Amino acid sequence: MQYNNADNTGNVYLEITAYENTEIARAGYQSRSVSSNDTSYRQISMPTVGDTSVARTGFNKWTGDPFTAVVMRVGTVAAEVVYTHKDKADPHMLFSLARMEAARIQQAQRGERPTATLSDHEE
Repeated sequence: MQYNNADNTGNVYLEITAYENTEIARAGYQSRSVSSNDTSYRQISMPTVGDTSVARTGFNKWTGDPFTAVVMRVGTVAAEVVYTHKDKADPHMLFSLARMEAARIQQAQRGERPTATLSDHEE
C-alpha cells in the first residue's frame, strides 16, 4: 500500500505480512530483510522498532529519489515501511512512521481497533 503526500513530492510505502506464529514470522522477517537489501543500500543506525528491525537508506531504483526504509517484526507480523522524498528522506520521519505502524500492529494483535497516529509517535 502506498500513500503519496499532498504535493506529490514523496510517499510512504507499507508492506505487511501476518504469520501463524512467531517462529514463522521470524523467518519471514529474515527473508524480507535479505530481499529488501540491494548492494547499493546502506544500513543506518536507528533504535529498534517492534521486536527486531533493520533500517537502510538508498535511492529509489525507479525514480532516483532518496529513501529510508525499515524492515521490522512485531509479534507475528513482518512489515516494511519505506519513506521516499524527492529532496530528503528524513530518517527521523521514518522512525516516527515505523513506530506508529508497530503500535497499530500491536493494537490489532491485542484485538483492539488500531488508533495510533503519527502525532503519538513523532520524535
